[in-house]
Amino acid sequence: MRKYRRFLLPLAGLAAALALSVPFLFWYQTWFGRKLSEAEIGRCLEPIARPRDMQHALSQLGAGMERGEGEARQWYPEIAALSRHEEAQIRLMTAWVMGQDNQSGLFHEALLTALKDPEVMVRRNAALALVRFGDASGRAELDRVLQSGTDETQVWEALRGLYLVGQPGDLAAVSEYQQKSRSVSGAVRAQAELTAQAIRMRTAQ
Repeated sequence: MRKYRRFLLPLAGLAAALALSVPFLFWYQTWFGRKLSEAEIGRCLEPIARPRDMQHALSQLGAGMERGEGEARQWYPEIAALSRHEEAQIRLMTAWVMGQDNQSGLFHEALLTALKDPEVMVRRNAALALVRFGDASGRAELDRVLQSGTDETQVWEALRGLYLVGQPGDLAAVSEYQQKSRSVSGAVRAQAELTAQAIRMRTAQ
């Protein structure tokens, strides 16, 4: 019996280690907060990479671009190429990332193409990203967000976009959200008021 105990104790320790390491490995592989190395980013942006790995790399690069870091510039061709990926979630995330650098002609062109995407959420992300370029090409898409009114966060984002690029033709859709009878939050109503004011000021000028 003593002989078997010598084997049982190490096996018990191994089982405990596996019980801890398997969840850790799963977390390690799926958590976007884990910083990828340059080599890992390159592999994650390859067309044959898993969509989740692509999202991980895009998340890291987009966050860096938002902070004004230049790390992502070398990957701009790969990022723009992913705007045509077969997975809608990749195209959606890529549109957001490309909006973080409003000086890139490559991204600007790719976002204009994304405005014709078959997926509505990709088009909406592209329209919002184009606002950062001072490009009003996505106005019609932003108006459609207001007309649908199904998601308050999206409505608020659309109003913020139209604050910068809206035209008199957008006022009817915007004014709907200024009405107290409309069941929206105070934040949405306040943004609608600011957006309407900004459009009127641009028209007057």
